[in-house]
Amino acid sequence: MPRRLPSTPIYEGGGPFAGIHRVQRPKQLRDMLFDRMCDWGYHTKDELDGWMPDRQWIKAVCDLVEMGYAFDSSGQYLRMRNRHPGEPVPSVVTILSGLLYPSEYQSEEASQESAEVESAPFEGEEIEVGDRLFLDDEGTFSVSMTQMITDMTGILARRGAGKTYLALGIAESFLFSEVYDVQWVWLDPMGIAWGLLADDKGNPIEKDMVLLGGDRGRRPLTNRNGRAVARAVMAMRSVPFVLDVSKMEPEAQHEFAADFLSELYRENRIPIHLFLDEVDVFAPQTLTTSKHQKRCLEAMENVVRRGRTHGLGGTLITQRPAAVSKSVFTQIRQLILLQTGAPHDLKAVATWFTPEVGQAEIDACMKALPTLPLGTAYYTCNGEGFRFGRFKVRKRRTFNSSYSPPVKKKGETADPKLLVDARNAQLAGLQPELAEILDGFLLEGEEGKSPKADVEIEHNEQESDEQETPPESELDEADTDEFDTSESVSDEVDGGQEEA
Repeated sequence: MPRRLPSTPIYEGGGPFAGIHRVQRPKQLRDMLFDRMCDWGYHTKDELDGWMPDRQWIKAVCDLVEMGYAFDSSGQYLRMRNRHPGEPVPSVVTILSGLLYPSEYQSEEASQESAEVESAPFEGEEIEVGDRLFLDDEGTFSVSMTQMITDMTGILARRGAGKTYLALGIAESFLFSEVYDVQWVWLDPMGIAWGLLADDKGNPIEKDMVLLGGDRGRRPLTNRNGRAVARAVMAMRSVPFVLDVSKMEPEAQHEFAADFLSELYRENRIPIHLFLDEVDVFAPQTLTTSKHQKRCLEAMENVVRRGRTHGLGGTLITQRPAAVSKSVFTQIRQLILLQTGAPHDLKAVATWFTPEVGQAEIDACMKALPTLPLGTAYYTCNGEGFRFGRFKVRKRRTFNSSYSPPVKKKGETADPKLLVDARNAQLAGLQPELAEILDGFLLEGEEGKSPKADVEIEHNEQESDEQETPPESELDEADTDEFDTSESVSDEVDGGQEEA
């Protein structure tokens, strides 16, 4: 038998309060703000003004601070969180000083600190005019181009924050330099660097460049021709290369990169800058089951740790600094940070700063990174020529091939940027003699042969020594094995270590 409740006025809805309408008291300002900000996320100044006009939310912030809550501010963003045990209680003036409000809410100390960060010494008085590489549109943020070519630079940011856009801008500065012939190579596992061969409208630029692999390459790339490509790069001096390996499987990418980097490390003696996008693919902190990944990591370590004496520098690009090998990540001397918010990645960044960066600057940078506006970055350079500051990334001159296509409504036409036929930009004005030499290296590599002479190529002249090609019987067996289809591939890493 189901249990029945007793028939009393209480259970029947009666009692002394029956028929009385209870009026709920209006919420206090602090309760209204708490309901909005209890997601612990960052909210903009405009959101706060929209929720509570006439800046009533400032009074609510004061009440919530007295109740034991803490607030973090970054630019025009504010978030609420639980206060940690023993955490000091800042004044409301200090909390609001970073929100870019009128001067009555901004402390003099905070204003002075903000001015120091924004006016960091990026005018570049100590850098020669022809050596300046500008990363902002205002022309006040400059770094030494010759130093960056053989230095190790890191660009760290979350997905979509603009790290690849910034790196492509650096490559673009190398390409259009009026003082130096800079040779660089972009190892592209994403297939998004081909835009460097075209202007912002998608038309080919009048520069000697080589694009290999991917959908638009002059010739396809395979996992077996990494060494041949490295020899072509060293022979065609001052000619930039984009190596699109996006069509390869991860294991094939590791094999190609291991062969390519090892050959460069052993044989190169001219300045070459390597752009390594998604560097955690080639130099992970934790190895996977790929049989070539360990060899790739060791080749990367050689280039990063000892490549300067071989003329090799690089820009390491990643959205997961915590996933990059520590032996590689710690060799970065110049670091550029855009928006990033993952706790493990922020921890990896915090451990990188040297004592030369003051604790106040580190705290301000770490607090701002999760909500850093797009197109804004922090820069620091450790050691000689130490610098630290904040800048806005300049607009590029070449085609933005890393552009994310927007979602279109029904009936809308496709984005014009996606309709650009960049296949005519494959050669980007590559001179016929350069194209012939490039094809010679790649074709001989595919046939199991290796070129017998290095050829120094300048933009407007070609100097080569003709040599007889030896009979096939005299070909070096090691060279013929390089593109053999067998599973056994050997490589020397770090001048003598044998790796399978």
